[in-house]
Amino acid sequence: MPECHVCGKPAEGTGVVEGARVDLCDNCADYARDFRYYPRPEPVRAPQQQASLPVKKAAAQFEIVADYAKRLREAREKRGWTCEDLGKQTLISHQEIHSFEEGRVKPKVEQARKLEFTLGVKLLEAQEAENAERAPITETELERMARENASRRGASGGPTLADLVEVKKRK
Repeated sequence: MPECHVCGKPAEGTGVVEGARVDLCDNCADYARDFRYYPRPEPVRAPQQQASLPVKKAAAQFEIVADYAKRLREAREKRGWTCEDLGKQTLISHQEIHSFEEGRVKPKVEQARKLEFTLGVKLLEAQEAENAERAPITETELERMARENASRRGASGGPTLADLVEVKKRK
């Protein structure tokens, strides 16, 4: 950091003293014309995570029902709306709504939520988890797995956590 040309303290900016631009501290800035502070660097901040990730995870947990086109058309006609009217309410283009009703295009989860809310129909259903069809581990199965993994026994000699876990292989 430069020093003040008048008193020797750390300089805070520059100013014109008797026709010359010199480095000055806050105290000596009173003697200068056109005093300007040095620009302070902006502190570097870590980039913040965006909130879009949870939305994507939530979107993956739902799927569109099979008869979405029929449900959409019936709910819209029940209210007496045209595709344009529904588009204005949901901010979805009327061409997209028409494609949804014909079954040519499936709506995205976000669009389906808007349509569900506006029309009061159910278009989304929760997906079943991948492991939902697995039966719980029985005691005999646990004993078999423990015998297979006997070399990895814990200090107590009983089954360990590794005996229960099945590691998925990468494809």
